[in-house]
Amino acid sequence: MIKPNTDKQSSDMTKSVTDVTNPVTKRKRGHQPGVPLKEKHKEAIAAKQIMNIVKQAAEGTRVVTANQLRAADLYLSKTVPSLTAVEQTILNDQDTKSAEQIQSELQALIQANPELLTMLLATIPKSETNTLQPLTSMH
Repeated sequence: MIKPNTDKQSSDMTKSVTDVTNPVTKRKRGHQPGVPLKEKHKEAIAAKQIMNIVKQAAEGTRVVTANQLRAADLYLSKTVPSLTAVEQTILNDQDTKSAEQIQSELQALIQANPELLTMLLATIPKSETNTLQPLTSMH
């Protein structure tokens, strides 16, 4: 006669990932058998599978035809966002400041930290120091 396993440790180790309950939602994690996947999840899975095939072809572990690669490229271009499709515009308030505003801020910085002027002048090549225009008084 076979006895049921009553050892708690071994029974915990045999639990599948879907048996683990998420404490926040009180639902089991992972795909539940019998529950249909949403369309976006199906597309994501298909895209991942195609990316794996293309990766294997690039690594030389899978043979694919040129037509298959082209089809994969077309499918992925329609389903996976391209990094080049993202455009970012960074607004910098320094771009809109007038010369007077910049000069005023620079004067305030140098008055607060006089060593900045010495450091700034040290970065200018000696041949260009003769062509510098004198600054207005910093009072």
